Amino acid sequence: VLCRTLQGHGHWVNVLALNTDYILRLGANNPQDGTFTTKDLTEVEKKSKAESNYKLLKGNNRELLVSGSDDFTLFLWNPSEKKAALERMTGHQQLVNDVKFSPDMTLVASASFDKSIKLWSGKSGK
Repeated sequence: VLCRTLQGHGHWVNVLALNTDYILRLGANNPQDGTFTTKDLTEVEKKSKAESNYKLLKGNNRELLVSGSDDFTLFLWNPSEKKAALERMTGHQQLVNDVKFSPDMTLVASASFDKSIKLWSGKSGK
């Protein structure tokens, strides 16, 4: 079921990143408590631990999305609440080919064919 269409870029969207990507990749592993192996857990226990980790590591942060485009811009979105972008992030001189949130969700790193990497606030996009 389509929940929402996010529009704003003037050209192709090349890359997306969720601020919770790191947490989702951890699954049932948790570096904060030293848990890196889950082979002794059942599937139900793994799912429960993964959900617990998600809630713990996400805390009160909103789940945000950043998109990068051929139009040299990035957009920061809060897709669960609205269709309009929170921030239009400009500064690259060529197309944006990668974006990533830092594991603590405080920074966004963007890479471009202009041979630059830019760091942005992961909360405001500024």
